[in-house]
Amino acid sequence: MVEKKSRAGKIGRLILCLAGAYLVYLACVGDYGLLRIHRLYGQQAALKANYRAVVSEAVDCSIRLRRLRSDPYFLEWLARTRYGYSRRDEMIFHLNPTSR
Repeated sequence: MVEKKSRAGKIGRLILCLAGAYLVYLACVGDYGLLRIHRLYGQQAALKANYRAVVSEAVDCSIRLRRLRSDPYFLEWLARTRYGYSRRDEMIFHLNPTSR
């Protein structure tokens, strides 16, 4: 009788230990585990930084568009600097720096 109780107690403790190990495994590695949550927080931080960069770029583009539509001096400056346009009777010299 005592042997049956001790054997049943050992099996019960083994099952309890296995269940506890499984719960620890799920808490650390599963879909809702700590490692996954940590990775998701990292992804969230990267997405927030990307969002801020995209919003900043959108604001910059809207400011440029507004200036292109309303500011003739900005349009002239852009045409001269980026595209090399000139006024009539103007001569543009392109200087290539020498390599040393």
